[in-house]
Amino acid sequence: MGVSHNEDRSLKLDSRPETIRHSVEQSLRRLGTDYIDLYYQHRIDPKVEPETVAETMAELIKEGKIRYWGISE
Repeated sequence: MGVSHNEDRSLKLDSRPETIRHSVEQSLRRLGTDYIDLYYQHRIDPKVEPETVAETMAELIKEGKIRYWGISE
């Protein structure tokens, strides 16, 4: 979620709730499924509090869009 590259190839991180939600929706569409078993945050965005990410993931779990989530730094 929210990892892309700048023009200089450095990582550009974006873990805002709206970015997470957009990423999940796009993944669901591409995968052709109603839920994702395991959704990872691959890089921690220093501009977004971990609690904000956790709240967003908890909402997505309640909505049935993801089952579990984790962080893989």
